[in-house]
Amino acid sequence: HGSTVAGASLGGMSGMHEQGDLPIPGIVHIAQPYWFGEGGEMSAEAFGIWAADELEKKILELGEDNVAAFIAEPIQGAGGVIIPPDSYWPRIKEILARYD
Repeated sequence: HGSTVAGASLGGMSGMHEQGDLPIPGIVHIAQPYWFGEGGEMSAEAFGIWAADELEKKILELGEDNVAAFIAEPIQGAGGVIIPPDSYWPRIKEILARYD
């Protein structure tokens, strides 16, 4: 449930990071696909694509040979039951296929 050092590092909860000097080196995060809280004036579809495209930006920033995995929750429970827009996961799949 994200309470171990590795689990808390993988999660994006800053409160957990502050308690344990986390995340551990080598773990990076991208924006969460929380349209209701962060989508602003974007449609759900446009926001889902924008959020997924943050993954590709991060891969390019780090260099594709420096990325071992993309780990995400289909529905973020601890973050408030965040369900990504329908456009998010298909776009994530496309991005991951490009860098497989």
